[in-house]
Amino acid sequence: MPQVRIQEERKYGLTHKTGSIDLDHGVRGTELERELRQAGDKFVRDMELRGLILYKPPGGYFIVPQNTGGTKVMTNPYWIENPDGEYANWYAIDWLNERPRKEKRTGGDYNIARNRETSLEDSQGLVEYRIIGIFWAPEKAIEMLTSIAERKEREKAEKNPQSFVIENPFLQ
Repeated sequence: MPQVRIQEERKYGLTHKTGSIDLDHGVRGTELERELRQAGDKFVRDMELRGLILYKPPGGYFIVPQNTGGTKVMTNPYWIENPDGEYANWYAIDWLNERPRKEKRTGGDYNIARNRETSLEDSQGLVEYRIIGIFWAPEKAIEMLTSIAERKEREKAEKNPQSFVIENPFLQ
């Protein structure tokens, strides 16, 4: 007798995710906009690889009330801006522990806890821009930790599937 397994439908809800990019302090104008646009596309793609779906607001924009009494129109995802409309940046924190630290002690290198950088010298001239996106996400999810290389390979395989067919003339 065949058995049928019945699973409940996945329930989705809205959630927000934040990403960031580190750029040199001197990046401005069209170069800054290009870098942020490319990083925004990568942010959305990375979230989609995690199983999240970008939320499309009605009309394509959010209308958000401001503390000053007015409203602001924002797209999804959006880069955080100052009140004057420029992209906001902070001193870049070395979250991945990739930049060399100044402190070395006798007996080898020590992994120093990350403190918030307070100057461009501390962050080695890098500033951080942050992006926020609102996504549809499963209410119950288990995220499997994979390496970046595995995720890129999986994405590449999804874009360009390959199949190998061996034709044998003797089997006809």
